Amino acid sequence: MLPIAAIVLLVGGVPPEFVQIPPVQPPRVIQRPLRADFYPGIYMGKIASVTKNSITIKLCGAPKIICSETLPDGTIAESTYVQDNTREPVELAFSPALSKGERDSSPNYGTDHGVADLRVGDLVYLDYYRSLAGMDTCKAIGIQRRPGGKVPPAHHDLSGQNKFRGRWDDKCNAEQFMEEVGMPMVGKLGLWSLR
Repeated sequence: MLPIAAIVLLVGGVPPEFVQIPPVQPPRVIQRPLRADFYPGIYMGKIASVTKNSITIKLCGAPKIICSETLPDGTIAESTYVQDNTREPVELAFSPALSKGERDSSPNYGTDHGVADLRVGDLVYLDYYRSLAGMDTCKAIGIQRRPGGKVPPAHHDLSGQNKFRGRWDDKCNAEQFMEEVGMPMVGKLGLWSLR
């Protein structure tokens, strides 16, 4: 079996060590402000109050969205949204489906809890849409943490639709256990307790 360089020479090519490949230049990235009509479509925060028709949350957490666009000259223009947690609590009306106790058409993984599952103090992730009139409406809810309790199963956890990703409530409850019990124990007992 001949080495590849020998095969290239036999067919009249240039040996690979003589081929000059110019280094690839990374694309130029510029930052620009968000468009005036941009809205993130997500909120993360702790529930301050919840009724049958609306939810009020105090923003916390750090959702970040990077919008990028490749310009004709190859430059990448990026706009970054980071949730402003200093804002006043945000109140959103529930979509008609959520108000009736139903699920929205196609929630994302982990955002499939119903209004009846919510408790004041829960850390939640909300998907929402903005109407033409500028009103924000919550279309999907995901409970991330329930301090002092357990995150209830989401609809897809109970229906078996999530065979490959695992149950959302198990994931969140395990993370919450480590935050509330595991890490404080390491601080008291030291790292030898992990062995």
